[in-house]
Amino acid sequence: MKVLFYDADGTVMTKNKIPDRTYEAFRLLKANGILTVLSTGRSLPSIRSTPLEDLGLTNCITAAGGCVIINNQIVSHDYLTEEQRDEITDYFDQYHVPYNIECNDGLYTRIGEKERQLKRMPITLKETGSLSEVE
Repeated sequence: MKVLFYDADGTVMTKNKIPDRTYEAFRLLKANGILTVLSTGRSLPSIRSTPLEDLGLTNCITAAGGCVIINNQIVSHDYLTEEQRDEITDYFDQYHVPYNIECNDGLYTRIGEKERQLKRMPITLKETGSLSEVE
């Protein structure tokens, strides 16, 4: 079996756009039985509602290896314990360090940093479906 591992940003996608020739290349890869695996530092929420989904993502290594998906099933998932998370965020909060925690179920940011993060990575209601999901 042949496998192609590919990155997202600056590789198959630039400024949230994928060129038509890339879609054609992926169609040919699939037609030739070549398995494609997205390998990215992005977390699942930062992949969803992007053109990457149009490539037929079924196999991914996300969060810089923190999550592995094979045939649309999460087979490996590393995460922080609540104690580890609290220790890190308490430290950052104490020293007023902005942070962004990316998880499979969402993106979390320091209180007061939401607007800055939304400007950096805009999310629309059309992409999420509801204001509560954006919040």
